Amino acid sequence: MMEIDWSVGEVLKAIRQNGLDNNTLIIFTSDNGPWLNFGNHAGSTGGLREGKGNSFEGGMRVPCLMRWKGTIPEGLISNSLLPQ
Repeated sequence: MMEIDWSVGEVLKAIRQNGLDNNTLIIFTSDNGPWLNFGNHAGSTGGLREGKGNSFEGGMRVPCLMRWKGTIPEGLISNSLLPQ
């Protein structure tokens, strides 16, 4: 986690230093769902149905953070799979 935190900080710093902070959509997300055929070694869907390779929520719903100054309001939380 410390490495990810540092790396993301470096990317954000470079965007800011190059004057792109107000004109850049930043998306931080994870891979979609666990490989269910690996049993309990591939992660958890948190109770959602299925995993990688299908369109059930367990294969599609993943954490995603976005920042786009002036376009996406700070603190907005969406549980939708579709744009709002």
